Amino acid sequence: MQDQFRCQNCKKIMPANPRLKGKQSYCGKIECQRARKKQWHQNAMKNDPAYKKQQQECMDHWRISCPQHRYQSDYRKKHPEYVEDNRQKQTIRNQKRRIQAMLKRPQEIVKMDALTNTQSNTYILTPFTIEPNGKIVKMDAFFVQLTQFQPHKPQAQGQSP
Repeated sequence: MQDQFRCQNCKKIMPANPRLKGKQSYCGKIECQRARKKQWHQNAMKNDPAYKKQQQECMDHWRISCPQHRYQSDYRKKHPEYVEDNRQKQTIRNQKRRIQAMLKRPQEIVKMDALTNTQSNTYILTPFTIEPNGKIVKMDAFFVQLTQFQPHKPQAQGQSP
């Protein structure tokens, strides 16, 4: 008979219950007992086809008797504190979404003195400021032409150009 054991859930060494026969694996704490029951259920669902079938039949019966749309509306009617708490949380989520959308959305741009006639290798460099109302104001555009230079590579001896 064992005097002590290590709980498989909380990992603490505990004194064994002398009334239990066999090897004790879980202590008496509520969360450890929940873990033990969950482990038993998962093992039974995996290895016992009759238990799995019975559980599936119960779930099918529950789904027929409690359709999801009705279950949710009934739950909300019975738990007004949940509804109010969720409403407040949803307001915060909506505010966060609006802020994210504003940051991703292109700002209103006011262009002054900008030309749109440019060649393919000519670019416009434009300073801008963001006004307190969120508009981007572009002023005094600069023209920049970028040219790609190919560096001179020395040829290996014996090669012709």
